[in-house]
Amino acid sequence: NAPDVAKSSTRLMQKNLRHSLSQGAESHSAKTWPGLPELVLLRTIGALWSTSDMNHAVVSPTRLLIGSYLALCRVRSIQDIASGLFLSTLFLQFEELSKRFVPEAVSFVVNAVLHLAPHSYEDGASLPGSFPTLDFKPGHTSALSLDTKKAKQLSARPPDFTQILAGGLGDEQSKVNLLALALDLLGRFAEIYKDLDAFVELYEPVSQVLEKVKAKKL
Repeated sequence: NAPDVAKSSTRLMQKNLRHSLSQGAESHSAKTWPGLPELVLLRTIGALWSTSDMNHAVVSPTRLLIGSYLALCRVRSIQDIASGLFLSTLFLQFEELSKRFVPEAVSFVVNAVLHLAPHSYEDGASLPGSFPTLDFKPGHTSALSLDTKKAKQLSARPPDFTQILAGGLGDEQSKVNLLALALDLLGRFAEIYKDLDAFVELYEPVSQVLEKVKAKKL
């Protein structure tokens, strides 16, 4: 039946993730992030079963799996950013009713902005707050960031995840679209978390990061 198939599939994805991480999270040969078929499955689970329950036989393991992807996988390419933003969007949909705080999703989206947008931060040590920034380092980030001269001529559209995840799109338009999605997600997460007691402490570093984004170059 459907619950057994879903649980079996997520167990297999968790096993594959462990195997890929054992090869080295930063290795380009390790298929750590989920591809389009896995992302569609995770989205289907969120559509079929209640995601607001505190404990659910299908959704709870799925939530842990998504959190594992966002916390443990390393960003090596635009495809990795796209997969992570898709997962962050799923988390937003999962928690919209329950408003459970998901630090892995907020942290990933902040990192996506740092990878893609022009800003004045040089390395993780210069960032405000305590976001994990293992992939934000000189040389690595510059390969993922926007070419501002090209980006300035472009308007943001919804990302074409099918094309990006297939490896067919890594151009400036795709980067602009992913950056726009990341900024939108930060606003939507703020909306559902604004009543948390620690909201100011959580979002003040996010605000400081966004203030350093060189918006005039976009």
